[in-house]
Amino acid sequence: MPDPIPATSQAPGGADAEEALRRMIVLTGLLTASGLAACLNHTGGIPDITARLPGSGGKDIQVIIDDDGYIEIRYWASPQDTPEQITTTLIRMLRGIRG
Repeated sequence: MPDPIPATSQAPGGADAEEALRRMIVLTGLLTASGLAACLNHTGGIPDITARLPGSGGKDIQVIIDDDGYIEIRYWASPQDTPEQITTTLIRMLRGIRG
């Protein structure tokens, strides 16, 4: 018989789930205050954030953040951008993320 899930687990409705939701609410507010259009989603007890930063020509930078720390960043690169330009942009982003 499996061990019962402790009350502090990340299961929906647990103490950590409440803290994760509070954290995501604050993060949504900070992203909005920083100029992104951010929306907190809460599906099946699991919060995530979708945000976008308006870009030129209607090509927004999109960000998806889930409650366990994964962040996905999507942006549009012009088909006219060279492979070197795209690589340079990606390396700059990754260096910024790594600090």
